[in-house]
Amino acid sequence: MLQTLRFEEVDFVVKAGQYSIRGGIIDIYSYASEYPYRLEFQNTEIESIRSFNINTQLSINHKERITIIPNTEAKKSVESQVSFLNYIPSNTIIWAKNISYTKDVLSDYFERAKNEYKKNNNHLIRNLNPEHLFTDGIEFIQDIRNFSVIENKKQTFFNTKKEIKI
Repeated sequence: MLQTLRFEEVDFVVKAGQYSIRGGIIDIYSYASEYPYRLEFQNTEIESIRSFNINTQLSINHKERITIIPNTEAKKSVESQVSFLNYIPSNTIIWAKNISYTKDVLSDYFERAKNEYKKNNNHLIRNLNPEHLFTDGIEFIQDIRNFSVIENKKQTFFNTKKEIKI
């Protein structure tokens, strides 16, 4: 599983993107953490999870739960780029001040990119196609609808389900 996420198997982890298996111990260095994690197993059960210092191998603190983030480059496909919203957990709560403005800016820059692409006649270079490189405003709105969104604005973009007054 870790290899499909482009983690490299090594004897001892020293940088993000590496993992090591020694007996009932798995060390893994997530791309989103300052220190690697050590998982100790008793048969098939996780006995303990802790972060540790790579130089001293000493534990820093114990964890109840961890999230392993792979190299985000691994999610790219040859066919298209992936929105940053695909990288965050589905239970993430997004705080936004002005979704309408963000949508408009994305749409504007997307149109500019399409016009430049046509003007420079770059259709021979498929990977420079704006549809391949950028997210437009409409696609952004479709993607963000998959999350809980808190808008910090009187006139919200989405229908308000609950209002909090402070």
